[in-house]
Amino acid sequence: MNKKILIVDDSPLDLKILTEVLKNSSDTFQILSARDGKEAYDISIEAFPDVILMDWELPKISGIEVATKIKLNELTKDIPIIIISGVQINSESLLIAFNAGAIDFLEKPVDKIELLARINSALKLSESLKNVRKKNKQILNSKRFLQNIIDTFPNPFVFYNSDGKILGCNKEFEIISNKKLNQIINRNIYHLLPRSIAGSFFNDDLNLLDNNITEKNEIDFDKGNEIRHFIISKAKYEDTNDDLIICLFSDITEFKKTQSALILEQKKKLTSTLMRLIQFNEFSSKILGELNKLEKTSTIEGKKVVHSIINKIQSMSDEKNWEEFDLHFNKVQEEFYERLRLENSNITPNELKLCAFLRLNMTSKEIASMIHQNPQSIDVARYRLRKKLGLNDKENLIIFLQKI
Repeated sequence: MNKKILIVDDSPLDLKILTEVLKNSSDTFQILSARDGKEAYDISIEAFPDVILMDWELPKISGIEVATKIKLNELTKDIPIIIISGVQINSESLLIAFNAGAIDFLEKPVDKIELLARINSALKLSESLKNVRKKNKQILNSKRFLQNIIDTFPNPFVFYNSDGKILGCNKEFEIISNKKLNQIINRNIYHLLPRSIAGSFFNDDLNLLDNNITEKNEIDFDKGNEIRHFIISKAKYEDTNDDLIICLFSDITEFKKTQSALILEQKKKLTSTLMRLIQFNEFSSKILGELNKLEKTSTIEGKKVVHSIINKIQSMSDEKNWEEFDLHFNKVQEEFYERLRLENSNITPNELKLCAFLRLNMTSKEIASMIHQNPQSIDVARYRLRKKLGLNDKENLIIFLQKI
């Protein structure tokens, strides 16, 4: 496409000379002309010429004033202007022209070769400015597009560089951080987080940047009337200038409420089951006691029958008690056995049972009634368990198990 050159001069002769120079050049130009400042300004905002050749002396409004007006307009401010004058040719005039926004200055009469050289330089500048504007527009559109995508995320979203400086976030992150966007951008992410999590959050980022390893962690935000719970998911994005960290917060508040309600319900069931089993075992112990008395006064055949009944009651009672207890215990104390085995690989099944009872702060007497042993045997088992777990005399066994 031919470059548009706007020639502004009130002298018909000068206008003709400049037009002929452009027409006879090796380049093909689209030539526009104006006789005064107002016409020049109107053409500039309608046609957007690539270069303006502006005479200093114009009727009504000077070329300097028109140039200033063009430069103040956001749409025309980047059009290169070359001031041409046959009168204002001193250094002070040159300074005035440049302050008005002109990029170049020529004296009349204009040299043909010099004029074309200056125009070509101005055209290169014009092209560069257009490319810059185009790229800036693309960047702006990309940022808007990216921000629109970010804002569509239903969960809080933030991204920041390797120093922790926040580069962008969505509306949901503004809500949980209780700050506006202008209070968040360029702030340090670790300063916006609760102190209780900031340290581990920073260490996780280092691990992600250095080893590309990340872990999902939980974080709580106090919203005044309630605590909101989130799981953090992070990913590293390798930029040309710096590594970025993209961080997504998934709200698990309702899930945790439901989970807490279920655990509370299971705890109630476990407590109820435990009390019922203890009462049942106390009743069974009384029956077994009566059977033991009966065995002593029975015949040899009778003793065999009574002894068989006692063994069956104990065996069936122990198995039933443990299965029912273990079912409810696992729902409340999920992964307890697994964590215990990880720390103590040589622990036995019977010791696992004892640990479960002790975690619930049951006494030796209550445990004994559950498994039909005497309390002294439970005390011995507790002592051996302490040794296996490596506890010293000052450490409380029950507190230790409750922390697992």
